[in-house]
Amino acid sequence: MTDKLGRGAEERARDLYLWADDFSRGALGISIHALRSFNEARAMEAAAAISYYALFALFPLLIILVVVSSSLLQNQNFQDQILNMVGEFLPPGEELARESMNRILELGSFPPAQEILRENIQQVLDLRVPVGFGAIFGLIWASTSVFTALGRNINRAWQGASRRNLLKWRLIGLAMAGTLLTGLLILSLILSGLFGLISRIQPHYEVWYLKALSELIPMLLIFIMAYLLYLWAPDAEVGWPEAGWGASVAAISWEVSKVSFSWYIESGLARHQLVYGSLGTVVVLMLWVYLSGAIILYGAHLSATIGKRRRRLAEEELEKKKKGLNGRGPE
Repeated sequence: MTDKLGRGAEERARDLYLWADDFSRGALGISIHALRSFNEARAMEAAAAISYYALFALFPLLIILVVVSSSLLQNQNFQDQILNMVGEFLPPGEELARESMNRILELGSFPPAQEILRENIQQVLDLRVPVGFGAIFGLIWASTSVFTALGRNINRAWQGASRRNLLKWRLIGLAMAGTLLTGLLILSLILSGLFGLISRIQPHYEVWYLKALSELIPMLLIFIMAYLLYLWAPDAEVGWPEAGWGASVAAISWEVSKVSFSWYIESGLARHQLVYGSLGTVVVLMLWVYLSGAIILYGAHLSATIGKRRRRLAEEELEKKKKGLNGRGPE
């Protein structure tokens, strides 16, 4: 009797799953298969490694951004604009991001990292003519570990992808870091000029679309970054539809998690300072990068699952056509 009830419950659950999958046009099944692949690849552990590398890559990347921007405009306001953009990616927004970054730079009993950072920036600025390119290249190389780990784990989402050697992954990470820095720098120039122009045209009015634009830009950047990662990182053939779907889900999930994480921080439920003391902000930062890395990796597995499904459906359609031609026979 118990076995019959158990089998009946399993059949009803399976029927419900098939109905939901059919209702969602296969989206539910794809999401579950992607989650299974995500777990089999131990992507959460990979996200933890990415957050670890990201902490060490943060300072070199910030130094590069500030140094390059100073070399171009020699303007402290432009340096602030760079930090404002970085702050958009650290919830709950620019104000907390600046506060968090300042706390990270003022870690309790550690040496005054903020002073070291400023001294390093000034030294590189003073010597940027003879050694500027070498210093920037060295900093980028030091910051490529996070991109290398990210690229390698994205590649694992595609089962048929070949395994590159360490040097190739390091070069790919270098290309990722350079592309990201160049994109942020160009975007900062464009946004700085655009916002300045609008503020001069309408200096006494609150422009609502500026706020909307500032909210959409981080999500758009995440979409572009994820899309390019899903296209370039795997050593396999990836079509633009599956890369686009994976990047869209990753960008939307990232924005939702950012809002939720911001609420969690501002609600007072988080008591990291009581447990970790002056390292509390560092822990919060690593937790946020950990969640972001997990979202990007899940988007990669979702993209790979969609691509696999598209190829399987194409093969089935081709097989049906072949059977149809064979069934007709010679006329």
